[in-house]
Amino acid sequence: MTKRELINQERYEFESRDILIVEGFSFNQKQTISRIYRYYNSKFENGDTDADGDKKYFYNIVRSPCKVTTKGIDFDPKDIRILTASGGNPLQTWFFERDLKFWMKEQQFGKVLNRIFEELPIFGSVVIKLVGDKPEFIDLRNFVVEQSADSLDYANYIIERHLYTPVEFRRVGEEMGWENINEVLEEHYKTQAPYIAVYERYGDLEYEDEQGNRTRTYKRLVLADVGKTEIDQQAQLTYSNPAHPGFVLEETEVQDHPYWEFHMEKIPGRWLGIGVVEVLFDPQVRENEIAILQSKAS
Repeated sequence: MTKRELINQERYEFESRDILIVEGFSFNQKQTISRIYRYYNSKFENGDTDADGDKKYFYNIVRSPCKVTTKGIDFDPKDIRILTASGGNPLQTWFFERDLKFWMKEQQFGKVLNRIFEELPIFGSVVIKLVGDKPEFIDLRNFVVEQSADSLDYANYIIERHLYTPVEFRRVGEEMGWENINEVLEEHYKTQAPYIAVYERYGDLEYEDEQGNRTRTYKRLVLADVGKTEIDQQAQLTYSNPAHPGFVLEETEVQDHPYWEFHMEKIPGRWLGIGVVEVLFDPQVRENEIAILQSKAS
């Protein structure tokens, strides 16, 4: 199995298969996130008109509870205090707290906290990636993780999808020291795809050592998925054995992944936390039904 086939197989498992929490209760993370996006932005799954051609009205009841929850859990850097332990030196604590306040102001830590508290009630989970010393928020639409993992530390695979224009791909590739940059661009220009899909995977990879023994180790794999047409890329799901194996841009043995996770509410059996929007899935459906019936009656 090529590395591209491995990533495609894991993507297929994530996007197309449901996991069983308990009997009668299954879960699919991709479908749940897609539904959260639609409900929070007042969009119906099957269009804004019904079978009679009449407009359907989305009576949004999820936005306000999310904002109320954000206010309830929000705190600012000024609320973070450093206390002196028993027998400690208060002067050292004072200097440490001063340094911490300066660091949080320099790093704009307050903005990071605000965004965490805004997104937690919506999605139930927030993931931040440390790139150097800078935190970057991960778009959960492009984040693939073993659905049944208790946390990212125990997930068999973590995959992040990046979409780059050719110019951006060359710039990022040169900054990161990737291999096969020119080969990827040459192959990409043969297609009509607007973007180059790059998959960054963290997980065990099997390899053969100098003695010929096959073993596994935790690695960071960066692979460019090329040779796809524009139609294939819009569909985002082409899991049949592709003719092109893709290009490995980087393969490095690492100790850990660079992600930090925050969850609103967790239940055993699934990685994604439970947010306010998911809790209100069924009430939102019922409110929409009532609003549509009242609209037709009037």
